[in-house]
Amino acid sequence: MAYKKRLIGSILIKDGIAVQSFSYQRYLPLGNPVILAENLDRWGVDEIVILSIDNSKCGVEPDLGLLNSIARRVNTPIAYGGGIKNLDQALGVIHSGADRIIVDQLYFNDISQINSIAESIGSQAVIISLPCSLTKGIVSHLNYRTKTLKEINPYSLPLVNQFVASEFLLVDYMNEGSSNSFTDQLVEYFPQDISLICYGGISEGNQVERLLNKQNVAAVCIGNFLNYKEHYFQNIKLEISKNFLRNPIFES
Repeated sequence: MAYKKRLIGSILIKDGIAVQSFSYQRYLPLGNPVILAENLDRWGVDEIVILSIDNSKCGVEPDLGLLNSIARRVNTPIAYGGGIKNLDQALGVIHSGADRIIVDQLYFNDISQINSIAESIGSQAVIISLPCSLTKGIVSHLNYRTKTLKEINPYSLPLVNQFVASEFLLVDYMNEGSSNSFTDQLVEYFPQDISLICYGGISEGNQVERLLNKQNVAAVCIGNFLNYKEHYFQNIKLEISKNFLRNPIFES
């Protein structure tokens, strides 16, 4: 294997606080997102994903103040998503401390903006989020603003083979918040030559390793379950073959 795959910690933000999400429908408050980010940084995650769900849903601009507060406290690379609608906002996110941006609604509403963003900051700094479900062999995409589903063909999605984005954040939204429930088969419906980050319902070491064994999975993102036990992340790394991941970090 030419490169190490990654374990990512995520922070979901609603109304300015970190929350645990259950299928994008119910939310349990967790606390201050800055403190959660400091914990993830201390525990040695490979990247921190920050998703501000209110910003995209309500048309609010990215929360650059919060992003800047987090970026000043951590050394771990940050990917930020939420409310990014154009190049100026993408640049604002990068200048506020994010290493990469995550776009969702923009992918289906104004794909030309993604091309402009990629030309400016580089395709390696762009991640496209795809909340999806798999039912009876049909892959559907969730528009979480309208709460509507649309059947998609992952092989014919825009930009999939154009290298405008470095990775796709594949969210199993129906299983988000439930332990050990990510739909592994969902990955198999996507092209093998793209890079996926799997997210939603991932909690166990053997589940993580099973997903990382798939050719098109570059990383696994864990949110809710990292927040309850200090050594949860490190223990998952210890369970998984060293051929996959960087060594865990243990700090007090």
